[in-house]
Amino acid sequence: RGDVWFGGKTKNPWDIQEGSSGSSAGSASAVAAGLVGFAIGTETLGSIVSPSTRCGVIGLRPSFGSISTSGFMTLSWSMDKVGPICRTPRDCAIVYSFIKENNDVDVSNVAFDHLDQELKIGYTKKLFDKDTSRFYGNNAKTIDLLSQSYKMDEIDLPNNYPFAVFDIILRAEAGAFFDSFLRKRLDSSMVEQGERSRANSLRQSRLIPAVEYIQANRHRQELI
Repeated sequence: RGDVWFGGKTKNPWDIQEGSSGSSAGSASAVAAGLVGFAIGTETLGSIVSPSTRCGVIGLRPSFGSISTSGFMTLSWSMDKVGPICRTPRDCAIVYSFIKENNDVDVSNVAFDHLDQELKIGYTKKLFDKDTSRFYGNNAKTIDLLSQSYKMDEIDLPNNYPFAVFDIILRAEAGAFFDSFLRKRLDSSMVEQGERSRANSLRQSRLIPAVEYIQANRHRQELI
C-alpha cells in the first residue's frame, strides 16, 4: 500500500532515494529500468496506475472482466484487474491484445481494435484543475502535449453518485479473503497500524453489515 513495505522497498530507478509505490511496484520499476520489454501488473484501486506514475512508464488499468485474474492473489474478487505495464501506450495495446484472449467464463469477449486510429481523449477537467499536488505541473504539460495531436473532450463525473461505495466493497471482500489471517490476529504484525492503514481496513471489514455490502453493489451498477 503505497511505499509501506515489509522487509525492504522497491526503488524508483529514476530516483533511488524514493520507492516505486506499492503493489505492482516491481513491474513498473523493472520496465522503467529497461530490465524487461513489458511487465504484468495487478490493480484493485490504483496498483497499476500509481507505480507507473511514479516510475514514468505507461500502465493500462483495463475494465474489470476484460482480462482473466486466474492465478493472481485476490484482494477483492469483484474489483481486481490485470493489465500490462510498458514504455509506450502502443506497447500496452499490443500486450493487451494478446493477454485478453482466454476462455474464462468471467471474462467478457469484446473486440479490440487499437492501432493507427484517430483517437479522441476524454479527461475530467475539474479534477485536473483541483489538483494541488506536486504533480500538477506534469498534468498540465501532459494535457498540453496531447492537445497538439488529439481532440480533448472535457467531461464531468456526476456529483450525486456515491463513489465511496467502492471502498465498502473492497474492504468487505478483502476481509473475506484474509479471514484466516485476521482470525489468527496476524494483522498486528503488519508494518502500518494507523487509522488509514491496511491493517485497520481489514479489521473494519468485519463491521460492515451484509445489507450495506449489497446496497454498495447496487450503487456500483448505477455507476457502471
